[in-house]
Amino acid sequence: MTTISTARQYFDQVVAYNVQQYKAQPTSLPAAFNLASSLFSMHEWMWHTYGNALGANLGSARDFNSHVQTACPAFKHMRDLANASKHVFLSSPSTQAAHITDTSAVESRYGKGAYGRGKYGRGVVVIDDGGTKVDFENTADEVYKYWEDLLNDMGS
Repeated sequence: MTTISTARQYFDQVVAYNVQQYKAQPTSLPAAFNLASSLFSMHEWMWHTYGNALGANLGSARDFNSHVQTACPAFKHMRDLANASKHVFLSSPSTQAAHITDTSAVESRYGKGAYGRGKYGRGVVVIDDGGTKVDFENTADEVYKYWEDLLNDMGS
């Protein structure tokens, strides 16, 4: 029997899997939604695994969520996309991307980037944050690196 019971196991098995799925299909909204959800859920896994060791002023997973949004601003986009993919519309978003339709897949012809941010020769998923186009992949990479560094700092 296999279980996932720690933040490191969740990161290595679930988050890493979702990164692979997204990178293989960079215009797949389902893959982007799954990656955003797993990156967002990491705050709960970290709190479950490490609790108060994450910071003296953090008394709950909710406090830790707020802390991560400040420490890693890209996390706000993962939070909003993960929640919008569940609820369609957000009444209290962290960004201006409050509706699931604020996230779209943009196909790209060879050699042309989407919105000036696309990857050479391939499409991207873009989050419209109040008129600012945010490259989902770059943002997800930032959040991934944040979690990876924090896990390493925790000795995991």
